[in-house]
Amino acid sequence: MIVRNKHILNGIPGLLTVLLTIQSLQAQVRFPEFEVLDRGNLWETINDDGRIGYVEPMNPFTYFPSMDWPGGPRELPAKEEQRSYLAGAGLWIGAYQGDELLFTEHGPFDVVDEGTFGPITRHDNFIESADFDSGLPEQTVSTSWLTSENIRVELESHCWSFNGLNNFIIHEYRFTNETGAPLEDLYLGFPWLIRPSYQDLYVHNGWGDDLARMDDVVDYDASRNLIYAYDERMGEDIPWDYGNYNADFRELRTPGYAGLALLHADPAADGSPQPANAFWASILEHTGRFTQTGTTAEALYAIMDGTNTDLQHTGTHFITALTLLSCGPYDLSAGASVSLALAEAVDGLPLDDLVDLEDDGVELQGVQARLPEGLGLLQATIDSAIAVYDNGLLPTVFPPPAPALDVVVVPNQGIDLTWEPVHTQWLALEDVDRRTNSVYRVMRSDHSFNGPWEEVYNKKVRYIQQAAYYDDLTFRDLDENLFVGVEYYYAVTVENEEEQVSWLTNRIDTPMRYGTLPAEDLSAVSVFPNPFREKSGLPAESDRNLITFTNLPATCTVNIYTTDGKRVISFKREDALRGEEVWDQKSSAGIEVVSGIYFWTVESSEGSAKGSLIIIK
Repeated sequence: MIVRNKHILNGIPGLLTVLLTIQSLQAQVRFPEFEVLDRGNLWETINDDGRIGYVEPMNPFTYFPSMDWPGGPRELPAKEEQRSYLAGAGLWIGAYQGDELLFTEHGPFDVVDEGTFGPITRHDNFIESADFDSGLPEQTVSTSWLTSENIRVELESHCWSFNGLNNFIIHEYRFTNETGAPLEDLYLGFPWLIRPSYQDLYVHNGWGDDLARMDDVVDYDASRNLIYAYDERMGEDIPWDYGNYNADFRELRTPGYAGLALLHADPAADGSPQPANAFWASILEHTGRFTQTGTTAEALYAIMDGTNTDLQHTGTHFITALTLLSCGPYDLSAGASVSLALAEAVDGLPLDDLVDLEDDGVELQGVQARLPEGLGLLQATIDSAIAVYDNGLLPTVFPPPAPALDVVVVPNQGIDLTWEPVHTQWLALEDVDRRTNSVYRVMRSDHSFNGPWEEVYNKKVRYIQQAAYYDDLTFRDLDENLFVGVEYYYAVTVENEEEQVSWLTNRIDTPMRYGTLPAEDLSAVSVFPNPFREKSGLPAESDRNLITFTNLPATCTVNIYTTDGKRVISFKREDALRGEEVWDQKSSAGIEVVSGIYFWTVESSEGSAKGSLIIIK
């Protein structure tokens, strides 16, 4: 507790500085319990201590979603594949009892209040489930905790997979005064480190978090109570920087506009409009002034109530930003509560428009010129979130469910997909035409878990012949138009007569690699691509460095050597089902090889084979 004086914005007694520092160090010891929202296109981590987003988003060895758009897969092939738009989010709570300020900080930096944390749970209510409840969101994470100042916080976070509703998450807060005495001038602040995106750090070759994000722009849409950020140009001399063009993937990696919008706030004690303050400022320019380890609780409170505007940026600046929406003032008697609701959202150009781009000064710049379309898409997404919230968290349209999907590689034939029929599971079941006019579409991506997707099969139910299914209407499609050694992702969507389409909720997490049966001898062993060039490699993100040995026998040993005879790697294989083996261009020590000429040998009981391989980077 701090003696009330709203004019003291800097400086703090030495003893209190020590106490706050000790509190900070103690608070860092506890790693929060958390749950992940991963049903829609936007994935997020909810912690039980007030923070949102994974608590170590820059950890190069660990992946958990932190405003990831598009999210997934659940196990990334590499950390640099993460599309995280959030370095962390937190919660500030400040109120007065008489002349004493009660203030608790729950991130987004190191200080986390030492409250009493309740359980955190996740409830899945998927539309394809037999017990689906249309009155509930598809996925909800719930948690509750009591702050050290005895304010109860309850949080429910909701998401959906439905098309048009899968790019936002709604957070509902309820704050209850359990101090036993009245609270006055209560302000509630939501500091978010929206930073488009982790790809910014990766594309800039590890310049450092601060420098890499100096091209982030922050702005505010007052008509939607929306504070948002996006990636802009850092300079004309690095044109690839705009949208973070990654030459390895020939892809723009940061197309999204990311934001936080206030959907609802109970009326303030003085009737003032909400939010009370929409604030953004540069962390680079004001290092340490947004956490109690470097400033005072009163200073942070003054940012929330709007009396401290010294740090506020005006206009849209290229900054490494802290953004904040705050609500208040509220006067709460003992036991009284106040409720707020916010939506986080990301939207932008689809992945289909962002891949296979040549940095030729024409194609890339043409797509970069379209990136500002993301603002309109984000605004439309927030409008959808507002509509769903105002309708009691009820969508107005429910798409058909997507079927459970089973995918198996059939060597020398293709990739076999089977699924159970689901076209009888949605509303108006008595309407036979509505069910039989539904369309199943098999979608395939040779790029990534998130697409882009191409349709490789579709059929209206009423026209499906006996050959299209087996075993009591279990549907089947054998995808035969495939390349050996390439990884493929699959999903099956359903479209009903009203053109409502299920989303890609049945995407397979692990890609399938098509292959052939093992060879009987070594006469046809070959290697591709040879020569290997990065820009003409395999299409999938996880395949970009892979070199495939094909027509191998079931049991053999593959060796790779440098031109001076030094062995780079040796791997033994025993695979009775396929005749391929892939090499990720890494040595036995895990170091990626450089450009050059390499020799390979294959040894087996049938004899040996050898050849050369050229790698160009």
